[in-house]
Amino acid sequence: MPLRSCNRHLLQALAFLSCGVLGSTRSSCSVRRAVKKRSNESPPLLEKHKEKDEGTRRMSRRPTLLNALEHANRAVALDTAGSVPEATEEYGRTIELLEGVLRNIGEDESDNEDSLRIKKICDSYRNRTQLLISVSGSGSGSRE
Repeated sequence: MPLRSCNRHLLQALAFLSCGVLGSTRSSCSVRRAVKKRSNESPPLLEKHKEKDEGTRRMSRRPTLLNALEHANRAVALDTAGSVPEATEEYGRTIELLEGVLRNIGEDESDNEDSLRIKKICDSYRNRTQLLISVSGSGSGSRE
């Protein structure tokens, strides 16, 4: 079904982002290549400092991305089961967490690709939430 396929792709993208933050080989290699490329442009000591800061920033995002992934998995399961109010609440929590990550990323060039992916995921979940609310006819997607 298209909905399941779309949700699966979004969850895979979110999982990919969290794996990159966890320091998977693929992500580590791309970071090393970027650092090596930039090392020709600036002094080595300064570059090591930048690399350490980037690793620290990425690691600080890890718990938030993993939490967002858990909420996204629950949202998709609830959505598939037809539990609209609970699904929209979980989508909302996922969006809040991902927007927090986006605020922490800032405008750093090395994080631009991650930032774009997270924005797309947020937009997709926001659109799905709006669709669920409009189809169900409920005025509020979350319980407070």
